[in-house]
Amino acid sequence: MTGSDNPGDNIPQSVNDKSVQYVKEMITGAIGLLIVIFMIIILIGTFSLVGDPDKLANAKDLFTIMTGMAGVVLGYYFGRVPADARATEAQDAANSAIEEKAKAIADNNARSAIVTRQIRAIDTIVLQQYSEKDLLKGTVTGPGIQELQKIRGELEASVMQNY
Repeated sequence: MTGSDNPGDNIPQSVNDKSVQYVKEMITGAIGLLIVIFMIIILIGTFSLVGDPDKLANAKDLFTIMTGMAGVVLGYYFGRVPADARATEAQDAANSAIEEKAKAIADNNARSAIVTRQIRAIDTIVLQQYSEKDLLKGTVTGPGIQELQKIRGELEASVMQNY
């Protein structure tokens, strides 16, 4: 075979997960239904044993055990539905937060790119008029230089604040 020797490998993971979940639900539901049906049969049988104290005591003991099992089954199903709903809400909230974070990162990257271009433009303008050596010494005090240096500092601070 090409690619993979296992034919199930070509099926998307979500399909596999859904089919496994479906099979699990069917088996769990069948076991639960059998327990409840068996409990109902025992209950009906217990009423027919009302005149025989020995058999009635055994039937009551069995019914008590089955009541506990039926309670577990019913509790599982009625408790799972709200839990599944909360899990779905939590997953949706997590997905939404991930999307918002990705958007915020993209916005910050776009702003950083703009600021970086502005800083480079300022540097280009200043370097066209003055030598880098004079700028580093701080001896340049021409018109607008201090303003440009202030803007450059604010832009750099703005970029650093986003990270």
